[in-house]
Amino acid sequence: MARTRKIADLAPPADPAETLSWEQEHRRPAAIAAAVAGILTLAGGLYQVVFLGDAPNVGVIQAMTPALDGQVDVSPSPRTAFAQFLADHFGQLVIAGVLTAVGALASGYALWFLMRATMARRPEVPAFARWVIVVGSVTFGLFSLLLSLFQGIGAKNYIDGASRTRDAVDTALSGTPIELSLILAYVGRLSLGLAFVLVCINAMRAGLLTRFMGILGCLVGALFVIPLVSLPIVQSFWLVALVPLFLAQWPNGTPRAWLSGKAEPWPSSAEVREQRMAAQKAKKAGHDDVFEDAVDRGAIDEGGAEPAPVPRTNAARRRRKRR
Repeated sequence: MARTRKIADLAPPADPAETLSWEQEHRRPAAIAAAVAGILTLAGGLYQVVFLGDAPNVGVIQAMTPALDGQVDVSPSPRTAFAQFLADHFGQLVIAGVLTAVGALASGYALWFLMRATMARRPEVPAFARWVIVVGSVTFGLFSLLLSLFQGIGAKNYIDGASRTRDAVDTALSGTPIELSLILAYVGRLSLGLAFVLVCINAMRAGLLTRFMGILGCLVGALFVIPLVSLPIVQSFWLVALVPLFLAQWPNGTPRAWLSGKAEPWPSSAEVREQRMAAQKAKKAGHDDVFEDAVDRGAIDEGGAEPAPVPRTNAARRRRKRR
């Protein structure tokens, strides 16, 4: 493991000119993918909330009532109403699956572009990170769509059949294809959430993501795995925010790493303090070029280099009165 890491660390970064040329060619498709991913992620979540909001809910008490009355396999099953709902809304169920699938694939492409740009600047990034993105986005998107299809088909087969027993509805709504698709879709979700975290940490270290975007992206990865709210607003916002970054139109100025083709790590808090002090001394001494360079790096605000006014002491006030 140590030997592998050492060899990876010695690998030189890609040629900056080639990196910038490749990124210039793929910036627009990546920005479109990020926009599509952000819009469809929110639209898919909103669609499911609206669509499933009217679905009949079989509570625990309702499900246990037949067993408490001594009926082991009641007909019709309490879940029949839910199966009827899915059968009647088969088209909406498929649309929800398509939105989720396309959004996942678009997210994967945007993340892959960002990881590709990161690895060109930081060769020590593990190569498996790109495969995590591909496997996660494809697996989650594909099996989310298959899950919707299998649920709708199973519900229609149950409603069209003659049996209304518990075993029949369980087979229709929880059969092997549905269970397998559910498991693989969750594995894909875990992989895609891990991909968000890997990409954001390494892109932030390379200077391609601001600290705000990097930390927020890690939060997006966590929320992707454990959705604390029904609507993926944070996920959608982060993906859409990649659009101006990919197009070099970031509001506060494009990070230097996108312009140089090399890693431009963000300075630590101690380094920022040192740069501010050096810039203040340079401005006092009349070295405006040093001061402007510190402003360009973001280590200091243009108006923040002036020393704070010194409060007047009592002796100074007395001398002023004597005059």
